Amino acid sequence: MPTPATDEHIGIDRDHGRVAALESLVDLAHSQISASLSRAASIDNQALGLVALDAALIAVVVAAQGALGPRGWVAIPGLTLSIVLGGSVLAVTRFDLGPEPEYLYAQVEAAVLSGEQVIAKLLADLIDTDKANQSPLRLKATRLLIAVGVLILTAIYTTVVLIL
Repeated sequence: MPTPATDEHIGIDRDHGRVAALESLVDLAHSQISASLSRAASIDNQALGLVALDAALIAVVVAAQGALGPRGWVAIPGLTLSIVLGGSVLAVTRFDLGPEPEYLYAQVEAAVLSGEQVIAKLLADLIDTDKANQSPLRLKATRLLIAVGVLILTAIYTTVVLIL
């Protein structure tokens, strides 16, 4: 039969186990948010590369205008559209960086929430942050894919026009 001292010890172990599990989940949520923000930065870098490539191709078309003839300008509108779409990727900047630590700290200081409750609240806020960041991340990726698609279609169309 367990004694009160043993019951108390088990209760402390259970509380410590819950807190440890919550802290692990908080770490995981932080990692997921960091990965989302890193992915957004990667997409931005790809968009910048695409914009630079489009600008370089426009410069080549302008420089080679004599050799390409009057149909050489056919690539310019598509390349310009690809630049605009690539730039629109960079305009998506609505990312949530997570809960305000000052608010949670104030909750602990005012003894409104226990340590475990604060960790649980932090975890819930981090999950909400990760969910909120998925929409702008998808928007960035979609815009980049469209910009790349426009570049590919422009290359194909230009090639066909110049050959015929």
